[in-house]
Amino acid sequence: MLYSLNLQHFRSHENLSVDFAESCTLVVGPNASGKTSIIEAIHLLATGQSFRAGKVGEMVKFEDEWARITAVIRADTDQLSQTAQNEADEQTDQAEETELSVLLTRGILQGKKTQHKHFSINGVRRQAKKMLSQLQTTV
Repeated sequence: MLYSLNLQHFRSHENLSVDFAESCTLVVGPNASGKTSIIEAIHLLATGQSFRAGKVGEMVKFEDEWARITAVIRADTDQLSQTAQNEADEQTDQAEETELSVLLTRGILQGKKTQHKHFSINGVRRQAKKMLSQLQTTV
């Protein structure tokens, strides 16, 4: 389950933090206010791909070198087996939380060539395919 999302320099968002309700969260606002960008960011964390951008640089806010998307997720205990649920009950709430992050660049960061996407789980750099099992979305 998605608990929070933080966007830095992502599309039209300079710095946006969103906390999600356990049941349902509605995202409302005027046209061109960044609602779809929030959905795109969640989808990017879940799949490693954007459903809108042809190039990674399109997701980085104009005149910035990088963008970062960070989300905190927690395992849905309703979906866990009884054994896994018992193990989860023994752990603290912090241990159940996972931080997913992707750093997006235009290919150059601080004057040096770099990859366009850097994925990490709990602060440890990972391949994009490792992100796929962490968060499931449908767009």
